[in-house]
Amino acid sequence: MNKGHNQPFQGQELMTMKARANYQRNRSHGQYVSNPVLQQQDILQVQENIFAQPPVAPHAFAPPGAVAPPTATYGRGGDSVTPMDPQNSLPATWGREDVWCSHRTIEDGSRVLARSNRTGEARFVDGPARPFLYRSTIVYVRQYTASTTTYLVVSYRSGEIKHIMGPTQLWFDPLTMSSVKVMPVVRLNSNEALVMFSSPDGEDGAGEDVQRRIIYGPTAMMPAHNEWIETFSWGGEGGATFSRLRLVPEEFSVEIENARTTDDATLKLNFALVFRLVDIERMCDETADPVADVTSAIAADVLAFVSKMSFEEFKAFTENLNNTDSFPNLVRRAEASGFQIMNIAFRGYSGTSTMQGLQERGFERRKQLELETETESQKQELLAFKQRAELERSNERREMELAEKNHVMELAILEQEKQAKIKATAARIELEARQAEMAAEEEHARNMLALRTDYLRTLASDLSVDLTKVLVAQAAISPDSFIKVDLGDNPEGTVHLHASPTPSSQTRR
Repeated sequence: MNKGHNQPFQGQELMTMKARANYQRNRSHGQYVSNPVLQQQDILQVQENIFAQPPVAPHAFAPPGAVAPPTATYGRGGDSVTPMDPQNSLPATWGREDVWCSHRTIEDGSRVLARSNRTGEARFVDGPARPFLYRSTIVYVRQYTASTTTYLVVSYRSGEIKHIMGPTQLWFDPLTMSSVKVMPVVRLNSNEALVMFSSPDGEDGAGEDVQRRIIYGPTAMMPAHNEWIETFSWGGEGGATFSRLRLVPEEFSVEIENARTTDDATLKLNFALVFRLVDIERMCDETADPVADVTSAIAADVLAFVSKMSFEEFKAFTENLNNTDSFPNLVRRAEASGFQIMNIAFRGYSGTSTMQGLQERGFERRKQLELETETESQKQELLAFKQRAELERSNERREMELAEKNHVMELAILEQEKQAKIKATAARIELEARQAEMAAEEEHARNMLALRTDYLRTLASDLSVDLTKVLVAQAAISPDSFIKVDLGDNPEGTVHLHASPTPSSQTRR
C-alpha cells in the first residue's frame, strides 16, 4: 500500500520529454516541424520567452563594414511583465496511491482520478466523498485558477491547444490533457505597441496565410492559440531583447573610434542620439536591427567629414556636430527604417596618448599666454581705474565749489527777496493806514455835513430863519484865506493881487 506515493504519471512525462527532444533536434538542424503538437509547443515556448524576459545590461555593438567599428550602447532593459503564476511550478497530479480493497476519504474541494486495475476504466471522484475502491489506483488532480489578469493555456494530448480567459477554474484531466499553464495577459501602456502574427487554424504557420498586425496600447489582451508575438533583438549579440515597442523618444550612445583627419590625427568621438519609432510597418519590413543600422550610418557620416579636415578644422567644426544636418546618411537611413532622429548631441572626443600630450602642452602654453594677457590687462585696468578715480575726485571738487557758490548766490537772492517782501509789507501797511485815515476823515466830514444840514433844516423849519442870510453872515466871518503883505523898507510900494477860487476855498468854512 501507498506504493509510488507522490509520483506523477510516467507515461505523460515520457511523452513530453520525447516531444521536446524531437522539437529541439529538428530546430537545431534548421527544419520546420509540421507536427501540430510540436507546432503548438513552439507557440507556447515563444509566449514563455516573451513573458519572462531577463533584464538586459548595456552592451557594445560593432556592425561590420566600417573602417573603425563603432560602439552603440542601447540602454533598454527587458519588458516589464507580470511574474509567472506560482501554479505553474506545481505538479498537475500528485498523491498516487494503490488501493486493494478499502474506502478512501476525498476532502471537499478535491478531485481524484480512480483507475481500475482490472478493467482499466477511469473515473473522477469529487469531494466530499468516501468511495469504496477495489484493486484501483488513485491520483489527485490539480485545479487551476485564472483571475481577470491571467488566462489558461491548455495543451491536449491530441495536439490541440486552447486559451481560456479568466476569471475561470479548470480541473486538470490527465486522460486528455498534457499540461495546463496560467499565463498573464499581455498588457500595453499608452506609449507601447507589439507585433502579432497569426495563422489560420489547421495551417502549418508558413506561407502567405500568416498575417501580421500591430496592436497599440493601452490595452490588455490574451493571444489566441494560433497567434504569437514577435520578439526583437536590437544591438547585436548581448543586446536588448524585447517584444514591446516603445513609441516615445529613446536615447542611446554611439562611440566612433579611429576617425583619422588629414594630418593623421586619430580621434574617438562620442555621440548621444534621441530617436522615436514612427512607422512600425516600415520598421518590420526594412530592418531587423535599427540600432545597428543607425550606428553604421552615423559612423559613415563621421568618417566622411573627418577624413576631409585637419585637426584644427575639426575643432572649429565641432559646434556643427549637434545638428542633424551634418548627418545626412543617418537621417536618411532612420527615415527609411520608420524612425525619426529627434536630436543628436556631441559628447566630446579623445585622441591617442601622443596627441593628448601635444594638446596638453599646447593647452598649457595657451593658458600661460592667457594668464600673462590677463595680468597685463589687470595692470592696465588698475591704471585706468586710478585715472578715472582722480578725474572723478577733480570733478567732485569742482562740483562742490560750484555748489557752494550757487548756495551763496541763492542765500543772497533769498535775502533780497526777504527784504523786498518786508518793504512791500510795510508799504502795504502804510497805504492801508492812510486809506483808513482818509476814510475816517471822509466819514467825519460826512457826519459833520449831516449834522450841519440837520441844524440848518431845524433853523428853517422850526425857527423860520432865513438860511441865506445865515450862510452869508458865516461866510463873511470866516474868510477863505488870509494874505499878509510885507512891504519891508518900502512902504510906498504898490501890490496887485489876483486870486481865482479853488475847491478848498469853496468848501472851507
